[in-house]
Amino acid sequence: MRLAVFSRVTNAGSRGSLLTLELALSEGVRVTEPQYWYVYILSCADGSLYTGVTTDPARRVREHNEDDRLAARYTRARRPVALAWCERRDGRGDALRREMEIKRLARRHKLALIAGN
Repeated sequence: MRLAVFSRVTNAGSRGSLLTLELALSEGVRVTEPQYWYVYILSCADGSLYTGVTTDPARRVREHNEDDRLAARYTRARRPVALAWCERRDGRGDALRREMEIKRLARRHKLALIAGN
């Protein structure tokens, strides 16, 4: 079975968008909901902070802690890591932009973000 992902219908009244969806369904294509992306901050064993993006925060934390192949090089040497903060974003590009904003913050501002201030 083929898989089609429709990120969003920009204009609910648009006949073109509805025709695309109807055509996909009539051809047996499975339609999935859009996938959210998450920006996260990890607290490392040495007290440092690591920022990244993922579609599944729980899986990603597990990878950082247990999988030498999938963990970031930075976190492999600073295990164990714990999820300190997470924010859901609508798309990958939005998550990557937010990640860069956070990486540019001073440590005290990251800690304030984690604390909810």
